[in-house]
Amino acid sequence: VPLAGPQRVDTGGTLNIRIDSDGRPRVTEARPNDRRSDWAIDTGLVMAMPN
Repeated sequence: VPLAGPQRVDTGGTLNIRIDSDGRPRVTEARPNDRRSDWAIDTGLVMAMPN
């Protein structure tokens, strides 16, 4: 039984970010190149800074 060759996964993709008039970035689209990938977008830790 022949063994399967090495499999490759394309970890790249498209990430579109729009910056609103107040300077806040927002992800408008996130799409992986490899449909087998599943992306989860998280804003992460949000911090407020006093003026």
